[in-house]
Amino acid sequence: KLAGIICYGMGCGKSQYTSLFPNIENGHYIELTRLWCAEDMPKNTESKLISESLRMLPSEIEVVLSFSDEGEGHSGTIYQATNWYYVGANNGGKMLVKDGMKKHPRLIGIYRDRHPELKDWSTEEIRKMLGYEYTESGRKHKYVFLRGSKSTKRRNFNLIKHLIQPYPKADKPVGRSESEI
Repeated sequence: KLAGIICYGMGCGKSQYTSLFPNIENGHYIELTRLWCAEDMPKNTESKLISESLRMLPSEIEVVLSFSDEGEGHSGTIYQATNWYYVGANNGGKMLVKDGMKKHPRLIGIYRDRHPELKDWSTEEIRKMLGYEYTESGRKHKYVFLRGSKSTKRRNFNLIKHLIQPYPKADKPVGRSESEI
């Protein structure tokens, strides 16, 4: 039976890593971009999935980032439970919305790249043509997990220790009951 799925990727770009670790090399960082777990799985399944997946990453990966979306009711409880460092949150921003589905605004640039006939269209013209409206998004909490040798982890910890904050508390549990968290 499928317990869950974890996806890793490059996220929004290198700057999200270099803003924390200025000299990090390409290929030494990754983002945990998605986590899904079946509702009927035992308690702590998400933690086990994350722990096992982190061990499976290539050894050169020193830094793993992940974000939790306050607008979706997430404060990052699973990252807290698996001992990630909390380094703050952004102030939110704008999202595209259509038929109740939210999309990141970079979708418009991707659409423009895939449709050369729209290369001279403005972002607003493409947004309107696609039928999207803007909506405010919630803050995104940023979490960091450090990997590697003791000296590598110590070096990277020293770069972020001034940013580490107490964990935010969940406003409301999402998915599982509060007693299961």
